[in-house]
Amino acid sequence: LEISLCSIGGKKIKQLYKGNAGSKSSGIFIITWDGTDSKETYKGDYRIRWTFGGSYREMPVVIK
Repeated sequence: LEISLCSIGGKKIKQLYKGNAGSKSSGIFIITWDGTDSKETYKGDYRIRWTFGGSYREMPVVIK
């Protein structure tokens, strides 16, 4: 599983997570991110992209 922050145009900006998708039995995987890293604070319109098994899904988000 890879979770990335992307621009509205679809360009990958930051990888938020890459690794195991968690327990197969639960079907639930949760991470948290506060919109910052050590160098930059992200604000505005973005997309979150989940990539798994060669396919991906995206969802628009607004970071305030």
